[in-house]
Amino acid sequence: MRASSSLTLLALLGLTSIPAAAGEPAAAALESLTYSGDQSALEALDREVRAAGRDARKLVAVEERLVALLRRPEPTFAARQAACQRLALVLASGPGGPLRPATARTLSGMLTEERDTDLARQLLELVPGPAAERLLLDALPKTTGRLRLGLIDSLGRRRDAGAVTALATLLADADLDTVQATATALGRIGTVAAEAALRGASTVPFAIIGAARLEAATHLPAAEALPVLRALAGDTQLPVPVRTGAFRLLLDREPALAPERIREALAGPAAPRRAAAIEALADRRDATHLPAVATLLPNLDPVTAAGAVAALGRSGLADAVPAVLAATGHADAEVRTEAVSALGSLPGSRPVVDKLLELAPSLREARQSLTRLKGAEVAGILLEGAERGPEARRLACLEQFALRRQTEGLGLLRQLRADPSTAVRGAAAAALGDIGPSADLALLTDWAAQAQDEGEQGRTLRAVVTLLQRHRTEPGLAGTFFARLEKAPPDVAQRLLPALVRLGTPEAAAVAGRLAAAADATLAKAAVETLGRWPDASNLAGLAAAAENARTPEIRAAAVAAGRLALERDRTAWTPGTTALFCRFMEAGSKEDDLQLLRVLARANDPTALKYAEGLRSDPFLGAEAAYAAEVVQANLAGRPRARASQGSGLGNLFDGKTTTRWSTPALGEEWLELDFRVARPLRELTFDQSGRAAEFPEQYEVHVTNDPAVPGPVVLSGKGQRNRTVLKFPSGTRGRYVIVRNVAARTETPWTICEVLVD
Repeated sequence: MRASSSLTLLALLGLTSIPAAAGEPAAAALESLTYSGDQSALEALDREVRAAGRDARKLVAVEERLVALLRRPEPTFAARQAACQRLALVLASGPGGPLRPATARTLSGMLTEERDTDLARQLLELVPGPAAERLLLDALPKTTGRLRLGLIDSLGRRRDAGAVTALATLLADADLDTVQATATALGRIGTVAAEAALRGASTVPFAIIGAARLEAATHLPAAEALPVLRALAGDTQLPVPVRTGAFRLLLDREPALAPERIREALAGPAAPRRAAAIEALADRRDATHLPAVATLLPNLDPVTAAGAVAALGRSGLADAVPAVLAATGHADAEVRTEAVSALGSLPGSRPVVDKLLELAPSLREARQSLTRLKGAEVAGILLEGAERGPEARRLACLEQFALRRQTEGLGLLRQLRADPSTAVRGAAAAALGDIGPSADLALLTDWAAQAQDEGEQGRTLRAVVTLLQRHRTEPGLAGTFFARLEKAPPDVAQRLLPALVRLGTPEAAAVAGRLAAAADATLAKAAVETLGRWPDASNLAGLAAAAENARTPEIRAAAVAAGRLALERDRTAWTPGTTALFCRFMEAGSKEDDLQLLRVLARANDPTALKYAEGLRSDPFLGAEAAYAAEVVQANLAGRPRARASQGSGLGNLFDGKTTTRWSTPALGEEWLELDFRVARPLRELTFDQSGRAAEFPEQYEVHVTNDPAVPGPVVLSGKGQRNRTVLKFPSGTRGRYVIVRNVAARTETPWTICEVLVD
């Protein structure tokens, strides 16, 4: 029988962390325990069990109280389960002899009761000794159906050798479920007698007996198991999984015969047996089978050969290296690829590194294997290869410096700045950015500034950015780079500018903004162009400063145009700070610039923006656009639009400024969405942003604009939804408080989704 310990049971029941409180009895409320209610009675019981420890007198007292509870019908099922779990702990903590009469009678009765049988079985499965086994055996003839099947299962789980005789008689039972459960239990018990009983059950289906005998063989000593496994592996009447399982066990139990069996299986016609042999290749820890496998590999079908090579890689055996190396030249491409991948799991050596470096320039799997390769020689070989040799090999070695975090190569990487090969210099700089310390920032900055080749310059700049991002928590490091850039000669600063946009931080944008006001026109123009490529709106302040301080009209126009585009792209919430930046662009721009900028002001919602727009109403060129902006800003001041819909969830997400949230409804052709702008206002354009839900647009829409949703009026525009963003462009002069959008055509494959409504 399997061993059970009080420590294991303590862990199972979660009692090891409960503090002892001797003399504190469990509350009477234990009888009414529920799974979700007050647990204080159970906690008190657990403290009492822990306090008892191995004190025989205290254990008996706890046992008697738990048995008394189980004898009564009133306790809840939760209470009975808790009592059985603790009683198992108490009984396992005792001397392991005969059970007390009252305990035995109570458990015996529970085993034959539908409500309690599972609780009693699970308890007895944890209690060592023949007394628990006897209770289960005595209950067998008193039960049928589910109760008997449970008892059979418990005897098997206990692996009670004394139960074999009783179980063997049930192999002739008329009920197939009983026969199946009995065979499974005998297989788990796994003694010689249990296997003999299974072998002699001539009336039981082959599939049931075969699986049970295979299980039994796993528990038998080698001398008794081998005849069983040989018989099972060669019996064609048995199911294939049983025969294959027996074959697989034979490979482990008879290692001397395993090489020949593996060879025969790999070359044989049976796919399941080939798969078992391949699995054995990965698990074996001796090399006796490798000569036969190496000879066989070129003649196997490609699928089997690829599987065998992959398994050799998983084995990790150094003796497998020659066979796998040879397979890199196999006629089949899949086998070659598997061989290259397998090399990464085998011990590294010069032949392995040389082969992988040879293949690395054109084969991703070779580069991945180099990254995983282990071995005392590997780092030295890569250092040597990076320093001299063919350029392709040197580049492959340099790439590995970063992938393997090979910091012993830092000195060589710095020296390679003077290498005659442009490609080698670029690769060395990239690796230095990936693994170098922050102290290498100055070296990389100078390297990027002095690089004459465009490719090398790009790689060194990326290395600068990578190093800065890796060490971004180091105080002052980015500031050191910014200071060097701003003090550099104009031609050097211009070369370094692209690093700012790759960093993309507000501090980097501020540097670009200052450089946009540089005396050197070429540098200033380049700085404005850099700001124009910024990934977010943190470039606006720098562009505004550039527009105000530009040395030439051309630079001013470029800064204003870039600022307008940045404002148009920025869909974060408009703030008074945005208005201030907007006004700076307006003051710096031309009349044509201002006309375009005023269209963006329609997103504003602050009094300053309203006052600014109203101040331009009298301007003969800007007045009409300013009047539109003023009326829209006045409407925006009334508050964020509200929404109603025919159905769907998430209406609050339409104006929350996030494209990660959404409103969604099935597109059945009868849905509507109503947007209430709180006051009547002019309308020019609405955008339904479906970010991340590109295809979930309205199939066919019709739009009404009205001041009374009960009287929607005529359709003002209609159309078909568009991927990513559905844009509604209203006819000139459209105004109203409510916009009602109806989907009028069904599309069952996707819903109608809006992540954000954008108003322009």
